[in-house]
Amino acid sequence: MRRRLWDRLGGLDSSLPRGEWIDWMARAVDHGARTAAIDDVVLERRLHSLNRTATAGENHNYLHVVRAQLARKRDRGTP
Repeated sequence: MRRRLWDRLGGLDSSLPRGEWIDWMARAVDHGARTAAIDDVVLERRLHSLNRTATAGENHNYLHVVRAQLARKRDRGTP
């Protein structure tokens, strides 16, 4: 990402218990940022039973991120 986009949107929302990166990307797309998918592996992530994302009981926190994105779209009148 370009620094000016980060500066314009602000950083990650530290009040979110999880999903802060998903929230940031949703805000970026909402503000017209272009995205692209690449086939190259650029990051490897180690998953294990102690990862926060592996804890099913905490997944409900992602709902907050989805609700916020839907509210932004509703406020702008976009589908």
